[in-house]
Amino acid sequence: MAAVALAAALVGALSWWLTPGDARMRGLLGHSWALCPWSVLAVSTPALAGLLWAMRGLAPTRPRAAGFAAGLLAGAIGAAGYALACTELAMSFVAALYTLGILMTGVLGALLGPRVLRW
Repeated sequence: MAAVALAAALVGALSWWLTPGDARMRGLLGHSWALCPWSVLAVSTPALAGLLWAMRGLAPTRPRAAGFAAGLLAGAIGAAGYALACTELAMSFVAALYTLGILMTGVLGALLGPRVLRW
C-alpha cells in the first residue's frame, strides 16, 4: 500500500514539476479541489459501514487500527467510484486530493473503530 501511495506521489510530483509554471496551481487544484476530498469521503461511507459491520464479527483485538484499515479500504473504494465522475485529469490532483479523501475516511474509521468494533 505504501509503495502505491509513494508511486502516485512521485508521478504526481513529476507531473507537477513538468507543468509550466503558470499552470501548476491550476493543475494541482483543478476546479474541484475544495469538493473532491469530501466527495470521496461521502462516497466511501457506505463501504465503511459495511466493512465495519463485517469486521465486528471478526473480534479485532486492536479496534482503532482495524477501523483505520477498514477506512483506508473504504476510501480506496470510494475514490475509485468518485473517479468515474471526476473531470480532473492532472496526476498531481489525483495523487494529492484523492489521497486526502482516502486518509479522511481512514481517520473516520479509526475514530469509529473503538466504538463499533468492541466486543
